[in-house]
Amino acid sequence: YSDERLKKDIKPINGALETVKKLQGVTYTRKDSGNKDIGFIAQSIERDCPEIADRIVNTSDDEMGTRHLNYQNMVALLTEAIKDQQQQIDQHKNDNT
Repeated sequence: YSDERLKKDIKPINGALETVKKLQGVTYTRKDSGNKDIGFIAQSIERDCPEIADRIVNTSDDEMGTRHLNYQNMVALLTEAIKDQQQQIDQHKNDNT
């Protein structure tokens, strides 16, 4: 839900670019189907990005406790990282003029 009326303790995401720099996108082949795909490894995010893992990584109720990612929550992180990077680019441009 995106409606502000349903939320409290609203705070901006800080350090988004540094967190995104720790993420590692991978290519892989699914063991069950043989399909090739791209994405992230949930356990890597838990290990390398504990600051976001509790909001991105979930555990299924299956017998294996399979980890899965909430890609929807990653959109806000990636958006803020882009804005951080753009601010750095703009500052660099201003320094060179």
